[in-house]
Amino acid sequence: RVVTGTPGSAHAMTVLANITNNGSIRLFDDTGASPLTDPNYTSGAVYTTAARTSTVVTTFSGTADQTITCNNQTDLYKLIMNKGTGQQAILTVNSSGASNFRLFGPNNIASSGTSPSEISNNNISIINGTLQLTGTLTIPNMITRAGGGDYFPIPQNGALWLNGAGVSVTVTNTSTSNDDERIILDGLLRVTNGTMDFGFSKGLGSLNAGTFQIEGWNCDLLAIQTQAIRNGCFYLHTKRRYFQRRHWRFLGCRWWYACAI
Repeated sequence: RVVTGTPGSAHAMTVLANITNNGSIRLFDDTGASPLTDPNYTSGAVYTTAARTSTVVTTFSGTADQTITCNNQTDLYKLIMNKGTGQQAILTVNSSGASNFRLFGPNNIASSGTSPSEISNNNISIINGTLQLTGTLTIPNMITRAGGGDYFPIPQNGALWLNGAGVSVTVTNTSTSNDDERIILDGLLRVTNGTMDFGFSKGLGSLNAGTFQIEGWNCDLLAIQTQAIRNGCFYLHTKRRYFQRRHWRFLGCRWWYACAI
């Protein structure tokens, strides 16, 4: 746990090995004027709470595959994945229950850098490597409205992989006041098993030929939109599962589509 204090900046921890939690991990101070508590997590208030310094920003690094095994309460503030120099190294989060892996950092801080290497500054940040989600795990929000035109980027050297029947990821909420809140996919988004809900957003976009690979289970998105004139995006659908698309839009760009049933 992180105890009460007023440091000038958040603590930083870099992890190069595996983590197995059979006890309790909470890497933030849950007291103060805007506490990072369970009720505020459930309501979503933590996602718009100002960034705190009495917290730990956890970076998973190195070129070897890593696993976070969450058999009990594992509450992180911010998770940064920066493994290797491409998508090859895998960080696997394996949770035995939906309440065993949670992220309490804000999701309205926008992104930094430029495509194809743009990264999110929210409580999940993918820089290099593949983030694989398995077991029983829920991410209720990846981005909350942070002003016009904001989104969650997956950079060219990064990947997000849903690979468990009990995995559920929601990109944003269903508020009609949302502006963008899409995923900008310059790397890989892979859904092998689980549920991916893009919420009330502009869905899925690409600036530099990302890959959207659906191998099974459920995806629900409002739109697929490409934005780059020079590059396209590859969409691969390899299983007869539920895929609800409400609108596809092509903005002067190529989409390559392949389907194997």
